[in-house]
Amino acid sequence: MRSCPFLSARIVLAALASIAAQQACAQNVQKIAYTLPQGSAKFLQEQVIEVGDVPGHKLRVFESKVDYQNVNAAFGGVRVKESYTRGASDYVNGNGTASSYAVYVLEDGNRLFTKESAVGQLSQAADGAPVFRYTVVATFTGGTGRFQNIRGTLRGNVVRAPGENGVKADVTGEYWLDE
Repeated sequence: MRSCPFLSARIVLAALASIAAQQACAQNVQKIAYTLPQGSAKFLQEQVIEVGDVPGHKLRVFESKVDYQNVNAAFGGVRVKESYTRGASDYVNGNGTASSYAVYVLEDGNRLFTKESAVGQLSQAADGAPVFRYTVVATFTGGTGRFQNIRGTLRGNVVRAPGENGVKADVTGEYWLDE
């Protein structure tokens, strides 16, 4: 009987995936959910450049800050003090993608780092006014101190009215500390 190298590779991959899933389940996964109210997030810098290939195609580089003073968000029992996000977006008439990096500053001085991807679209609010809606997925890439090995994801539903300096967002997710 001849062995099939493709079948053997699939069995090995399936076994590795199973081990990885068991390790993730064995971690102490923590859930998190919070809301960023209007006014807690502000854009510190924005630079928009018209691409010129089609009307409304814009590239944007930005930096934003979130003040968590009135937000109930904590990791490992330590409250979040503030966060800074730096990134770029590529939109045509308010529809497109963005990529960014965030640093969460905790009250004990530790920092958490994420890499974020977003998809956004221009739509209408209930009153008919235009509004940008983004779906953001942030993946933890590490941290400092006891959060050095933080892993997990955050998912945000973000709303920004055109011309406003801030956003509001609902965020949920889960995280764990790799040993």
